[in-house]
Amino acid sequence: MRLLARIGFVLLLLAATWLLRSPGLDKPVWNVDEAVTFTMAEQIRQGAVPYRDAVDQRTPLVPYAQAAVFAACGDWNLRAQHVALIFLIAATATLVLLIARSLDESETGVIAALFVVLLCYLLPTLRDMMPAHTAWYLIFFSSLAYCCLARGWSSGRRRWGAASGAAFGLAWLAKQPAVLDFAAALTLLAIAAFAIPQRRRLAVGLGVGLLVGAAIPVALAMGYFATHGAWADYVYYTWTYNNTLYVPDVPRAERWATIRVPFDLAMNVSPGLVALAIMAAVGLLWRTLRQLGRASGDFDFLAWMILGWSAAGLFSTTLSGRGFSHYSIQLIPGLSLACGWLLAQVIRHPPTWAAGRYWRPSIAVLLLLAGGAMFWRPVESRFRHMDLPEPTIEVLTALIRQHSRPEDRIHVWGYNPEIYAVSRRLPATRFLYNTFVTGMIPWTNLDPQKNTDYAVVPGSRDQLLADWRRHPPALVIDSGAVRGFLKYPLHQQSWLWPEIAEHYVEIASDELTPRGYRLLKRLDAAPAAPFPERATASPAVQITSAPSDPTRAAGVTVRAPIGTQWIELYCDEVRVRRMRCANEEPAVATFHLSIPEAESGKHRVQALAVTATATLASARIPLITAAPLTVIGGPPLHFGDRQIPALASSTITGGPILPKKETPHRWDAHAPARLVYPWQPGMNSLAFAYGIEEFALAQEPPRGTDGVEVVVQVEESDGRIIPVYRHYLDRELARRAHGHTVAYTPLPSGEHARIVLLLTPGPLYDLVYDWSYWLWVRADRSPLALMAGATPCYPERIEAPAPLRPTELNGNFVVTVGTPATIEFGATPGLGELSGSFGLHDAAWRGSAKTGPVDFQIELARANGERRKLFEHRLDPVNRADDRGLQAFRVALPQPVDGVLRFTTRSETNPALAAAFWGDLHAATMDLALHGETLEIPPSARSRSDFGFQAVTLDDKPSIFAHVSTTLVYPWCPEMGTLEAGYGLLPGAYAEGQVSDGAQFVVESEDAQGARREIFRRFLDPSPKPADRGTQTLRLPIPPLPGGHLILRTVPAPSGRITNAWSFWSDLRVKP
Repeated sequence: MRLLARIGFVLLLLAATWLLRSPGLDKPVWNVDEAVTFTMAEQIRQGAVPYRDAVDQRTPLVPYAQAAVFAACGDWNLRAQHVALIFLIAATATLVLLIARSLDESETGVIAALFVVLLCYLLPTLRDMMPAHTAWYLIFFSSLAYCCLARGWSSGRRRWGAASGAAFGLAWLAKQPAVLDFAAALTLLAIAAFAIPQRRRLAVGLGVGLLVGAAIPVALAMGYFATHGAWADYVYYTWTYNNTLYVPDVPRAERWATIRVPFDLAMNVSPGLVALAIMAAVGLLWRTLRQLGRASGDFDFLAWMILGWSAAGLFSTTLSGRGFSHYSIQLIPGLSLACGWLLAQVIRHPPTWAAGRYWRPSIAVLLLLAGGAMFWRPVESRFRHMDLPEPTIEVLTALIRQHSRPEDRIHVWGYNPEIYAVSRRLPATRFLYNTFVTGMIPWTNLDPQKNTDYAVVPGSRDQLLADWRRHPPALVIDSGAVRGFLKYPLHQQSWLWPEIAEHYVEIASDELTPRGYRLLKRLDAAPAAPFPERATASPAVQITSAPSDPTRAAGVTVRAPIGTQWIELYCDEVRVRRMRCANEEPAVATFHLSIPEAESGKHRVQALAVTATATLASARIPLITAAPLTVIGGPPLHFGDRQIPALASSTITGGPILPKKETPHRWDAHAPARLVYPWQPGMNSLAFAYGIEEFALAQEPPRGTDGVEVVVQVEESDGRIIPVYRHYLDRELARRAHGHTVAYTPLPSGEHARIVLLLTPGPLYDLVYDWSYWLWVRADRSPLALMAGATPCYPERIEAPAPLRPTELNGNFVVTVGTPATIEFGATPGLGELSGSFGLHDAAWRGSAKTGPVDFQIELARANGERRKLFEHRLDPVNRADDRGLQAFRVALPQPVDGVLRFTTRSETNPALAAAFWGDLHAATMDLALHGETLEIPPSARSRSDFGFQAVTLDDKPSIFAHVSTTLVYPWCPEMGTLEAGYGLLPGAYAEGQVSDGAQFVVESEDAQGARREIFRRFLDPSPKPADRGTQTLRLPIPPLPGGHLILRTVPAPSGRITNAWSFWSDLRVKP
């Protein structure tokens, strides 16, 4: 090429790179990795030394290079960093061109340079293509190194070896896998020395130069860190941590499996690219191996370089095992040269029939058209999708800038270093992200059940606290569950949280909280001062107090009006907290006060809102630190005839888990969500239903959910966690199940403290659309249950050839019982129609050993010994196709219902092969429950009615007709402070021509030992007494009955006659 043509081509490379990448220049940060190096670069400009003052596991060159860009273009100029990357990529393409030109392969160089520009744009994913990854600096310095090596080989000057080695040293200081490129270069020279004896001296000289040159920048870097007190940290984070924790945490087989990633990426660009690379590899191998076998001494230095460089890049993708596309960037120069070499061969070596002066221009045009056809669609598609909005970061950045000054330092709890870069705030500690202090290793040990203490860097927590106290952050940003930090809630970090609770206040934000973030601001100095007398009481200043987990501190939330300049908090009329406000909007702040639990309620707190014109005071309220006996929130845990409220519940907003207004049977549990129940003796299995809102499943991520994961743990009294169950409900499974599913798990034997259920985000850890919910939770001694309305009833007796086994059949939850099997449920009053499913698993008739017919039977065995057969059916799936799969039954229960419902299966032939199952057992019920403010209390199985129950409507209210004699027994719970009820006799009992002696209505209390005490009795005789007609009402206090029962009875009149004793109860309610 002539000089002007060469310059023009280089400018073309730069222009093409700029054109492709310019739409993404407006986005400040594309990736967590570049956010780390950008922030470190600004720290370096402020005098920080990497590893000592700014911790990362990468080698140090890139932050220094980016610091130089900031120095030239301005602080935090992130656009300049991406512009510099454009020049860097264009320079890399130019170096690839010079490599080929140095070895007399100009056509190869031109084509390869164009491939570099295209592949740097297309091969990595969008999230990895735009960021200023360290890999871009690696390939630049490796290209420079190979360029120097090629110049040295072609010119015979050994001093180029030292220049090449120095470039390799800089490449290693940019990113550790550059050592593979260096090793490939040394291997190339060794092969050359073996293959060409007459050039052995040159090869050896270049090799020595490589070693010496590489040692110089590495030695200088080591000397720098050693003289600045960072040597030990430099070695630990760049070498020890990576080789003892980061890499080994991925199994070796999984690391090797990531070698497929560059092939997948290339296939996504175009299958033609994969075909081109394969053909180039075959051609290069054929050429080089043929040369080795010749005695002529031919040696294609470029071909060997391409093979070695490509092999190094391919192998580098397996080092960490993470499979990210930016690990394939190291392959781009070698792959580009390979494609350029192959196409150059096509241009230079026409077939005999096409030899002539027009071959080269013709084939060049054809190749250009083929390249356009191959790459136009992926280029155009990527160009159109360069806009990736980050609304969460934008909202967070605005709040950070609103509540801090540019010179303030902040701390981000979690793995979100981009917050520093986008908000233009330096970190307050050396830890730009908190993986080193928590033991989280990206992205391997994210399992909520896995303890990560093994990966906590020794001494890191003490270092963070020391830095914190040296530079107290003006703001603390809690990133919640983002990027795997669900396992590390900030308030559970006992080594850090007391510092935050004492010196910070949580600022509420309607925009931020739903995204899972929290913002905590450092308090202003608050010298002790008395409550000012000039303050004016105002309802505009609101104050509430609640316990603050886990320290039993009191959380005091204050809401102040627009225009508030200061919020002050007073405890016992002495000022204890003070916060400056941004007066453009209402202020909502939560303070944490450490008060002993024993003093809960003994102190009084009051808030002041200081405006420009007035000092407004809130009401004075008790300071609450003790946790309440029960925490309202979350579905109750059904166990036997008991409904056990949750001890604690929380969602992405901090909780509690409450029913959805539009669908009250669903409990809103936007992941991450947590439910805690007390352990109950005798529990050995847990079943639960949960799901994802269907509108969250309608679109693909990131505009929809990627699914949620449910985790069950058992917690011991000493805090130890026993993993029990884990299942990932991905979006496709959820869609097929119409959003919800049922799960079952056995529980570990023995006595424990608590059961913890977690709903955690899917693998993308994008929480915005993880709109999950709970339906119900129940514990049992058996996986099979009969749902009496919404209340689960568990077997009282099980006889089966093996433990009952829950499973799924075509999306339905069934329980395999085998044959012969007998399962009995208590038949409680109020049961109506019985329905469910039954059948035989496909293995019973599909296998070579086929089962015979199986009989399924349901009967009601009353307490008086009477037995009523309700259902009987024989299944013979071997001979009858209609008997295969899930079968359904529906039967009416004869009144009165008492005794047991008995389900049996039996087979006269091959019972061991009869995989019989029951499922979805449900009995319609009449509403016999006591209704509380937040729960319903169904009657226990001890309830009885001589003639059964019947639902009726009286005075437009649902009522229960219960002919004398009846007994309704309800387990006592703390909400049962007062009983309100309606009662009476049906109008037909005393209508004209009818005779009734009336009935007596009785309410009794029963303690845990079974002793009864009558607390109400009334005899109604409506025939002669008009006042006894219609619905009567009662309201009476209920004494505390821990472990006891409340009993409602109807009994015969004093005459003993029950003719027309048509008694009823209605509107049964309890209040605290």
